[in-house]
Amino acid sequence: MALPNTTTGPSLLLRLPTEIRLEIYQHCSTFALLQIASTSSLLHSEVNEYPALIRASYGFRSLKTDGDDDKEWKGLEIKHVRQLPDEQEELLWNAQRLITCEKCHSTVHHNPIVAESSAACTVLFYKCTCGWTRKVYFDVGEESVLHDCEEEDCGCFNCWMNGKGSPMAMFESLRSEGFDLRQFVNSLGLGAGLGL
Repeated sequence: MALPNTTTGPSLLLRLPTEIRLEIYQHCSTFALLQIASTSSLLHSEVNEYPALIRASYGFRSLKTDGDDDKEWKGLEIKHVRQLPDEQEELLWNAQRLITCEKCHSTVHHNPIVAESSAACTVLFYKCTCGWTRKVYFDVGEESVLHDCEEEDCGCFNCWMNGKGSPMAMFESLRSEGFDLRQFVNSLGLGAGLGL
């Protein structure tokens, strides 16, 4: 059976005047701009034509490999996404963390419960129902393009774990002030489930 012959016109976004699209882009996060730029070659060119707009978007991460001026701009990449503004974008981000099983060809999501991180890399574990498994490694250490030692709030995993915002530093600070994590977890009624 042949597929029906349907032609789709330009998207609703492309039907808008360029000035209105640029106004819309000013209210988008870096991740949203990346999604828009990935939908068509015209939108890809248009979004990347305005690096200052991208750099001003919520969640933008400057990379040490990026030039300081617009002439050296190479284009928006997933590595430029530093933060996500809301739960909807987090769901979309996590939905893309999937691969195809090499054994049965079904789609497999990573298991965040068994993901590992260190100062050198992050490892995502994938396990298919057929038994196939895979580890995917991501470079996140000081040698990573995501690390920028000149930026006060770098945001790479290494700086986050060793900086003021790190959970380890936070727990050490709370512990020195007499905070008892075990008592707190038990007060929430979660201690039995965690074996505390």
